[in-house]
Amino acid sequence: MRIRRENYEEFFLDYLEGNLEEKLVDEFIEFLQQNPDLKKELRSFEFYTADAVDKIFPDKERLHKEKFDSTTKFNFASVGILENDLTEEEKEEFVQYLEKHPEKQKEFE
Repeated sequence: MRIRRENYEEFFLDYLEGNLEEKLVDEFIEFLQQNPDLKKELRSFEFYTADAVDKIFPDKERLHKEKFDSTTKFNFASVGILENDLTEEEKEEFVQYLEKHPEKQKEFE
C-alpha cells in the first residue's frame, strides 16, 4: 500500500508505535519530506502514559448485570412462564433469579 494524504494516519500510528514495516520507513520519511505540513503534524504527537492507580471500587458487585436484569429478557421470561413456553431449564433459571431478587417478584406478578 502506498502512503498518500488519504491514508497517512495509519502510517503515522504504525510509525509512532514502532510497527511500521522496515521496507516502508524510507517511503514514509520521503512522504513526510514532500508534505511538510504533515511532518509538522507528526511532530505534534506526544505520547502520554497513565500511571496505575490502586483504587478500589467498594460496590463492584453492583456493576455485574445478570441475564434477567435486562427488561426485555425479564419480560420475555415472565410471559414465557405464564404461557408455559419456557423449557424446564429456562423456568428454573428464572425462578432462581426471582428468589435471589425478591424485589422483582412483584414486577413478575
